[in-house]
Amino acid sequence: MNASDSANRFCHLTARGPAAIAVTVLYGPEAEALVRIFFRARSQVRPWPLGAFRYGHWRSGEGDSSLPGEDLLVLKKQDDEFEIHSHGGPMAIQRIADDLQGAGAAGISWQGFFLERLPWFLAWPAILATSATTLRTAIRLQQQRQAWSKLAGHIRGHGESSSLAGITTLLEETWARKTCAPFLTLPRTIAIFGPPNAGKSSLLNALAGFSRSIVHETAGTTRDVVALETALDGWPVQLLDTAGIRTAAEPLESAGIRKAGESVAQADWRILLLDSADPPDEKERDRFFSWHPQLVVWNKSDLGQPVLQQENELVISVLQNRNLDLLLERIAGLLAVPDLPSPELPIPLNSEMERQLLLATELAKNGSHRELVKVFSG
Repeated sequence: MNASDSANRFCHLTARGPAAIAVTVLYGPEAEALVRIFFRARSQVRPWPLGAFRYGHWRSGEGDSSLPGEDLLVLKKQDDEFEIHSHGGPMAIQRIADDLQGAGAAGISWQGFFLERLPWFLAWPAILATSATTLRTAIRLQQQRQAWSKLAGHIRGHGESSSLAGITTLLEETWARKTCAPFLTLPRTIAIFGPPNAGKSSLLNALAGFSRSIVHETAGTTRDVVALETALDGWPVQLLDTAGIRTAAEPLESAGIRKAGESVAQADWRILLLDSADPPDEKERDRFFSWHPQLVVWNKSDLGQPVLQQENELVISVLQNRNLDLLLERIAGLLAVPDLPSPELPIPLNSEMERQLLLATELAKNGSHRELVKVFSG
């Protein structure tokens, strides 16, 4: 039997790279037998109680005393699950992995471990929280574990003879909140667009706090879309610096302009950046406003003062760092999610959670109480 077919699995729970301590989890029907092949505890007292650490020596090569080993700790979490706490160096971690794989266990990712050992409604929020790029979204995603646990407990505690109409309503309300998931799991895109040489790249660099885009006085310097992921007001965002939009004869610049138009059209929000010293004519203005920008920003206020015509317009100077704080406030206003539910309400965060939720809703509508409970069982 190949290790990949084994019912015994292991994975590394600690982050990649050198560390003082690494944790490898091993689980499966033969987990304890595999541990005892390589691990010799200082104390051989039996049985090994749950929740107890044992200190001892790990010897590679199925206990071959001629091969290197190390002293470490092993925790028995469950009858079929053990944690191996070893030195955090890459070679020590790899040696344990090689030993376990050589004995027939299969290595998997930590995400796979979560999905196998936790209910789907607890595993996915935990997995998604680890990839969150801001503290705000990480906290909200962790809170989803409690929200889903509460819903699951309510369903499991519902009397089998009782009507499932109320449960059906709860599940349908949960489904309606799926539109909020992208705000927690994906960066929202903000496209900065406008005519050439208006200062789009300079503005991106100012918002980023470092030079991400090339800045040059020559119009048309930006040929491709430059993307930058950052956080504004605690929300993950992706800022897009696009090519200056104009009628261009040069093929390469024309291609960049076409790509800029596509990125602007697909962005969640759009910031039109104009040059205070060189305002667009009526034809250009109509073209820019056809993308329906949420903010219209006039740059280079040190060179000109345009007459503002709408509430969503403001004047800045990237060069003189003027009104950039006001611009950030306006952008934060765009990012606000007024309909984001309170933390105790569950949200289906990805397509797999949506699939399970649809299944549960259908079972509730059909009055299939036992099958519904199975969906939310650990």
